[in-house]
Amino acid sequence: MRMAALSVLVSLLLWTISPQVHDYVGLSGVLYGLIVWMLLPPVLLQRDATAAMVLLAVIGWLSWQSWAGPDPLEQKLIGGYIVTQAHWFGLLGGFLGALISCCRQLLGR
Repeated sequence: MRMAALSVLVSLLLWTISPQVHDYVGLSGVLYGLIVWMLLPPVLLQRDATAAMVLLAVIGWLSWQSWAGPDPLEQKLIGGYIVTQAHWFGLLGGFLGALISCCRQLLGR
């Protein structure tokens, strides 16, 4: 369910906000979303320091990639372009999904 929700969200955001992206075929945005969706609840609900550090590292890496641009060697390795916008959209979806999950858990649903 999470993968489907993130896939739809990333696709819709790419289509509406980044129409210049014509050839995105990866699941990297979904992967970023899943990582955030899994790490944020332990941070918010249990004050898990390890999860917080990993979450900050993911956000830091994505911020660096956005500022410095994708690594040419990494692009050569995957045989295509890295679409950083998809990563941000996945991260956003992961945050939203995690917040909804936390609210449901706190409300006992």
